[in-house]
Amino acid sequence: GHSQFEVMLNAGDVANAEIRVAALQLFPVEASLPARTERQYTSKLAAATTRRIGIELEFTHEPLGRTLTVPVDCYYFWPDGQTSPPIVLSYEPQPSWPGGYSAGALGWEEPGNWPAGVYTVSCSIYGRPVVVDRFLME
Repeated sequence: GHSQFEVMLNAGDVANAEIRVAALQLFPVEASLPARTERQYTSKLAAATTRRIGIELEFTHEPLGRTLTVPVDCYYFWPDGQTSPPIVLSYEPQPSWPGGYSAGALGWEEPGNWPAGVYTVSCSIYGRPVVVDRFLME
């Protein structure tokens, strides 16, 4: 007899909660992640001076009524098709919050390592893509 190969998925903490990405913003990062009020959002960056590229996601949802950690993984796709290591953004909304933010960054200590071209950024919650955007490195 043949046994059937199966893939089983955990329903997950967000099964009953629709957590949506309201916005994806990109911003340059020098050394450490700047506070939200200090971030300079852009979709165009200068290859010669950019060190790290920050990503901020804004989430919207009904108040969840419980504390949970939502695993969010974002990837940058280079113009030549290479994929970055994951940027793991852990989103931890409080029970009464109707939304919130999470941010992280990826890059180098020294500028000049980002090839010019169009990059794609893709973020997933529980491995399911939830937002895709593009940015230009010139």
